[in-house]
Amino acid sequence: MEADENLSHWVLGSIGCTSAVFLSLGGNLNSEFDPTTGVTGFKWDKGQSKGQTEFYSITFDDNVPVANVCYAVKGGTYYGAGEIEGPHCISNVTTTPSNTTPRLNTTTLSNTTTSPTSTLLKGHCCGLGGNKIQKPFSDLGWSVTFKYQKYNAIKDITIFKYQIFVDSEENTEAINHWVIGSFGCWRALAMNRNGHKIYAIDRTTGVSGFKFRKKQTKSSTKTYVIKFTGNVPTTRVCYSVKGCTFYGAAEIDGPICVPSGSIRFKQISLSPRRMHG
Repeated sequence: MEADENLSHWVLGSIGCTSAVFLSLGGNLNSEFDPTTGVTGFKWDKGQSKGQTEFYSITFDDNVPVANVCYAVKGGTYYGAGEIEGPHCISNVTTTPSNTTPRLNTTTLSNTTTSPTSTLLKGHCCGLGGNKIQKPFSDLGWSVTFKYQKYNAIKDITIFKYQIFVDSEENTEAINHWVIGSFGCWRALAMNRNGHKIYAIDRTTGVSGFKFRKKQTKSSTKTYVIKFTGNVPTTRVCYSVKGCTFYGAAEIDGPICVPSGSIRFKQISLSPRRMHG
């Protein structure tokens, strides 16, 4: 099938890799956030024309294994995002021990709540990139609810509101911080609860986004608010919640700041695959 557009650039994500020693074809040696696609990784800015095949390589100075990572490819108007095999630089990422008995989630969730994941998000863009231990939310005693998105036309501000519940069971950890991801949003206008208004990667969970840094104790319910300038719609984004030892990651409704009509999304692949050219 003939490509719709010439290639402007593409980004290869990773799990925990911050820099490389060599990228072919003039790629960026440092992993950075690409605001046009919302993917963080190693970026090749070399253009590529229709009908042209190029081979891209990246070199690290250590024994780096393979994992499923995110990638994005952008043309002049469209971009695509999917999963592919890529570098995994964190050697101590572990999953829930097999001898751990999953706890029952007794929290009643509303229709606007992300359902707790019953399995770890293996091979997913959310999570499995942190340097702490990931568990499914059903084991953690935390639930995150998306309450609403509201645009104030008079002030030209969009408000996103979330609520987090932490139960009181003995093995539940208090929350240290949590991160709400986005597509193309790199700066927030305001955040409550000691929020960091600059989009950045959280290396403890591997999720990029806006971090609320106020701790939340057991047996509590707290509300979190993030505001953006302009009319910012919703899409599905990654989020992560971290306690002292464990973290959870999943998807929830969140902000998308890519201008409507200027960059349109085309899904390239929903399953891991090798990419040639």
